[in-house]
Amino acid sequence: MNDTANETTRARVIPIAVDTGTAYGRPPPAHRGELTEVGAGTPMGELMRRYWHPVGLSGDATATPRKVRVLGEDLILFRDGQGRPGLVYPHCAHRGASLYYGKVEERGIRCCYHGWLFDVQGHCVEQPCEPDGGRARDKARQPRYPVEELYGLVWAYLGPPERKPVLPRYECLETLAPGEFPEADDRSIGGGGPQVIPCNWLQHYENLVDPFHVVILHSSFSGTQFVPEMAVMPEVTGTPRSIRCGRSRCGNCPTGAPSGASARRGCRRCA
Repeated sequence: MNDTANETTRARVIPIAVDTGTAYGRPPPAHRGELTEVGAGTPMGELMRRYWHPVGLSGDATATPRKVRVLGEDLILFRDGQGRPGLVYPHCAHRGASLYYGKVEERGIRCCYHGWLFDVQGHCVEQPCEPDGGRARDKARQPRYPVEELYGLVWAYLGPPERKPVLPRYECLETLAPGEFPEADDRSIGGGGPQVIPCNWLQHYENLVDPFHVVILHSSFSGTQFVPEMAVMPEVTGTPRSIRCGRSRCGNCPTGAPSGASARRGCRRCA
């Protein structure tokens, strides 16, 4: 067979461009645990456990045990008959029964299994199935966290006891004009409304410091959701260690006026 015949019978190779930009083989989502995990023993969990955190409105602490989740921990919030709020580990120190089904009484919360009664400090004050109400009851203690009430909120400290700071007070909420009063609200307006937002704390905070999503989401997509000034695209400059965000001039700024604060002083829209 000559060379011409070989070329005729040889399979023709037609190159086909394959679009590889599909979702196939996409790696699973990853996260930086040292920044986003807040459980006990994690770097951010230990950092955040050095501060007081609001765990509910004052009205959330009632005679009905309430489940709360704080920094990855499931806890029970309640208020005893003396008006004291308490925040305890959800399982009884005796046999592990759920205190969510406990009964709140004058002196604390009583476990539904053997009736052990714990005060808001976690001290066992009564063991009804034991002689004399529990001769060794003072040796039993329910794990709990210290709480305080301020500004209509219940605050808890989940860190090491020896490093507990003073609960901060804020002048803007202490020095009030006639008719002013602090009003606690659990509608999470900045997060879209739900009491508990199903995301990591850093995801939410990153959203707060993002200057561009306001222009797109809250002005372009939704229309003017807040005020017209938010539709002005910001100017962002920065260095490896700092960032500066300013509002650009809008179309109503005086001709020749520089962008930034000086422009806003001369423009009704940028004012």
